[in-house]
Amino acid sequence: DPYQLIEGMTIAGRAVGATRGYIYFRSEYPVALKILNVAIERATDEGFLGDSILGSSTNFHIE
Repeated sequence: DPYQLIEGMTIAGRAVGATRGYIYFRSEYPVALKILNVAIERATDEGFLGDSILGSSTNFHIE
């Protein structure tokens, strides 16, 4: 579930004061990368990632 990864990274980022997280995918997993990119885009569109997450002062981006 890509949303569990996004949520876990966001919580961990908040805990350590990070505003950006990075995910490395090897080239043999193109389908998984596409699924994750769609999930990141949806989470950003819904306000769960990016600047001012859900109207708070928390910023977190995933690349």
